[in-house]
Amino acid sequence: DDVMTIFAISSTLLYFPKETDSSVLLIAENGHNVIGFAYGFTTKEAPYESELAGLYVHPNFQRQGIGTKLLGAFTQIMSEQGAKNMFLWTAEKASSQKFYEKLKGQQTILRKETPEGDFHLQLISYVFDLPLELQPEF
Repeated sequence: DDVMTIFAISSTLLYFPKETDSSVLLIAENGHNVIGFAYGFTTKEAPYESELAGLYVHPNFQRQGIGTKLLGAFTQIMSEQGAKNMFLWTAEKASSQKFYEKLKGQQTILRKETPEGDFHLQLISYVFDLPLELQPEF
């Protein structure tokens, strides 16, 4: 069966910052294969109320609406927990920038560098108001 399933699993074994009130890990499966995930948490880092710490879809399953479904499920949970906005970091000039901009994410002026071996990764932040109204594209 090629039906994709998204489900939440316990985050008790995952590391999240101490300021985290609650964390969520969503997994997308195709049959018995994990094809993507989204994870994040509510936060007390004013002015933001939730953070998407990671969103990944296997390259063979990209551009099928899976990332949008994962993001939609994550933001719905955060909204139900009372968060009115969400922020995330992504690498500057990464394909994910287009994805977040297409979904009406507002790029902030926040930038930071993360040392990754011999180079520095340039990160930018996007902010979304919750709840999101997302329409997956297939």
